[in-house]
Amino acid sequence: MTAVRTFSFRNSNEYFFRVNSNNCITNEQNNIKQTLKNVTTLICTFLLLSSSAFAQTSYPKGGYKSFEEFQNKQPSIPFVFEITRRTKGDIKMNGGVDYKVTSDSISKSTIKRDIYAISSGDTLYMNCFTHKVQFWYAKVLVEGKYIAFEGGIPMDKNSGVVAAGVAFGSLGGGIAGAHAAMLRYLYIMEAAVGKIKQFDSKYLITLLESFPDLKNQYLNEPKQADEETLLKYLRLINSN
Repeated sequence: MTAVRTFSFRNSNEYFFRVNSNNCITNEQNNIKQTLKNVTTLICTFLLLSSSAFAQTSYPKGGYKSFEEFQNKQPSIPFVFEITRRTKGDIKMNGGVDYKVTSDSISKSTIKRDIYAISSGDTLYMNCFTHKVQFWYAKVLVEGKYIAFEGGIPMDKNSGVVAAGVAFGSLGGGIAGAHAAMLRYLYIMEAAVGKIKQFDSKYLITLLESFPDLKNQYLNEPKQADEETLLKYLRLINSN
């Protein structure tokens, strides 16, 4: 005789209770894992940005006469410089970017035209003239595989480093010249190559193609075009 298997209402309730409980536990575990992942990402981002704010430059102290010296991190000039932030009045009157460099042993023309970069030991300064984005020096804002700094209007209309239609040339003097002299563009340079480009959200998205998670995170940012946001993601790219 074949045994008849019975399934009582009580057993049915117990079965569904166990299934639903297991589903709830699984969902809760997944939520916890996702939360931990998000928290970990936020902590890593915070630590990275915090450390970058206090980190010293990796470029040894001194003056770099060429891109080759800069690339090899081997300055041929000892640090005999005084670096000062220029006033708005000076910039409006004479043009150029934000930091002036002087020395008792090196001529002004050499400093302005021939030195590629200068490291003070804790900060790196790029000579904007070597990249044709005005005179004097700019403080490096992000350092690593990619370097970022603020420069002025390009001196060469054919440089291609900023969008078409932007004014160009040497600046200073007059109302229009004074206004243009204060304009700053964010530039990016691949340290191994040495050529600069305008750094904007479009260029950042190109760089983020190799980092899908970072790209998705960036696309959810409310202020994608802000300089602070652009520099934040460039630091994250450099850290990968």
